[in-house]
Amino acid sequence: PIAARVAAPDLARGAMLLLIALANAHVWLYAHPVGVRGYPQDLAGADRVVAALQVVLVDGRAYPLFGLLFGYGITQLAARRAVVAVPADDVVRLVRRRGAWMIVIGVVHGVLLWPGDIVGAYGLLAVLMAVVLVRGAPGTLAGIAVTGAVVSSLFLSGSAVAPPPGTTALMPSVAATDPVSVLLLHAVEWGLIGLLVQSIAVFGAVALGALAARRRLLDEPERHRQLLARLALAGLTAAVLGGLPLALAVVGVWTPSTPALLLAGALHS
Repeated sequence: PIAARVAAPDLARGAMLLLIALANAHVWLYAHPVGVRGYPQDLAGADRVVAALQVVLVDGRAYPLFGLLFGYGITQLAARRAVVAVPADDVVRLVRRRGAWMIVIGVVHGVLLWPGDIVGAYGLLAVLMAVVLVRGAPGTLAGIAVTGAVVSSLFLSGSAVAPPPGTTALMPSVAATDPVSVLLLHAVEWGLIGLLVQSIAVFGAVALGALAARRRLLDEPERHRQLLARLALAGLTAAVLGGLPLALAVVGVWTPSTPALLLAGALHS
């Protein structure tokens, strides 16, 4: 029932969805030379300030937390089923079934509307990680979380590099005008970016969310207030400091070499 529902994860999910929309706003720009991290090269004035704030506070910061909350929610679901003696195997099948429907929703959303759709990626992770999320030992979840952080940082380092000169749209479908071409481009972009890249980027965060749910960090925040405060302070500080080099490159204050830009991209991720 609504009265028994924990509010913190729901509020956090809503906030992250708003921030994800904000982080993707610059992807819709076209007819501008595309630069570092997909931002326009010709930023000036207030746009430079906004872009810098985006990179350190929003871009690449919202979807991992959404992934964490997704893993948290699956563990909450498993815990509720365990209370009423539902076998773990049945819960695994439920998670996979829901994940499969999320993939279907992702296909429709990604092809028809927005190829950066993330619903399909989380559905794929639900299907692939159902067993470990429902029954995995804490050590296993922690190992996946650490592995995911390393893999994501290395894999996404390339996202910092500007596309080839002359590129005027980060996603070709944004500038396409023929409906058939748009749908075909959406399908390719969603498969590569929405599904593959996002899945690799957040699988560690999903495992971390399951681990947090095992400790009921958001279900019982009053019991973990000190830990949550420390995580918030350390996490936000790391996000800002880790994203600052890439932000300086995005707004043109710093013009790094390609190896330095890859390092900045890894640090940002």
